[in-house]
Amino acid sequence: MISRKSSLTGYIQSKKVSLNMTFSITEVREGRIGSLVITKELYDKLEKYSCSNGLITSTYNHGHGVVRYYTVKYCLQMNYHGQNHPQKYLIKRGGRYPSKYSMVKKTVEELEYSTPTFDAICRNIAIKYPHMVKFANYISETPLKGFAATFNNSVDND
Repeated sequence: MISRKSSLTGYIQSKKVSLNMTFSITEVREGRIGSLVITKELYDKLEKYSCSNGLITSTYNHGHGVVRYYTVKYCLQMNYHGQNHPQKYLIKRGGRYPSKYSMVKKTVEELEYSTPTFDAICRNIAIKYPHMVKFANYISETPLKGFAATFNNSVDND
């Protein structure tokens, strides 16, 4: 188990799935999954599903080899660092709403209704594709939002 401090979400624990284990979730830990590191094959399936159903609200190249496809409830992230470094594929909790200038054809209400939650996707992955999960990153504390997150971070940085 690897732990590291995240500024907004408390401590994140990475749990590597060994070769003789497959990914599974319990109801208690389901809401604490921050992200899953997945295989390229599963990433491609999720990207195809999201694109074909019109769920992608924005795409952003963060630089340094990080590209993200956002929906209103989750994010698909691909990290690439050149030919000599392995690529990493993730599905992450949280998404983005489309901007008023976006080319998304659905309304926000339609997107919220038709986009599965991150937890629902994790449940489906645990049932259908558990062997395609490499890591599960868990949030050890309930994420703070808004002013409380800002205040909490300023206190921790003394």
